[in-house]
Amino acid sequence: MRWRWLLAGTLLLLLVAAGAGAVALRQALSPVAQQAPDVLFSVSPGETLGTIATRLEREGLVRSALAVNWLARWRDLASSLQAGEYRLSGALRPEEILERIAEGRVETYEVVLPEGLTLVRIAERLAAAGLADREAFLALARNPENARQLGVEGETLEGYLFPETYRLPKGLPPLEVARVLVDEFHAVWEELAPLAERQDFTMKDAVTLASIIEKETGVTEERPLIASV
Repeated sequence: MRWRWLLAGTLLLLLVAAGAGAVALRQALSPVAQQAPDVLFSVSPGETLGTIATRLEREGLVRSALAVNWLARWRDLASSLQAGEYRLSGALRPEEILERIAEGRVETYEVVLPEGLTLVRIAERLAAAGLADREAFLALARNPENARQLGVEGETLEGYLFPETYRLPKGLPPLEVARVLVDEFHAVWEELAPLAERQDFTMKDAVTLASIIEKETGVTEERPLIASV
């Protein structure tokens, strides 16, 4: 009979320990506070889960780095965490924080590129917004190999960086920033290409003409007249 009591006592202790462990884990994975300010948290390329979890705890965004590490592995997110800048808060559940980083929901910044900007002015605006180094962007934009890679006609990207309002994350390589702008050009060109072909215009012809018109006038109403000439 004695061994039965010992077995029952051992099982009871295990159940109590398991229950206490579950409570402790649930507490460790709860938000740090009901309300907390947003902060920007950067994940570096190649940074490990352990380092990220430790910094999240150090910056007051989670209660326990160990619990976050366990959760990420249990959710199979450890290899999915993406580099970038994230807007996080201690009011978020650790699961939400991990999901944001795994899904790459990075903070973005607005940059306005109006019509008529030169390549240099575009590089300056991107630099002012913290989205690209001015000299690095100009160097890639003037490289004929990059122009070919991005599918445009010409030796540089001059005229192919489409004027628009963009929201971009910080930390993108300059080539990827240029790709976003050129892709916008391609989307518009796809609609205009049939008309250009009827006029026997190449992509480069159209961009050159648009540049000439832009230099002649900044008044939108005058552009059709100048184009007809």
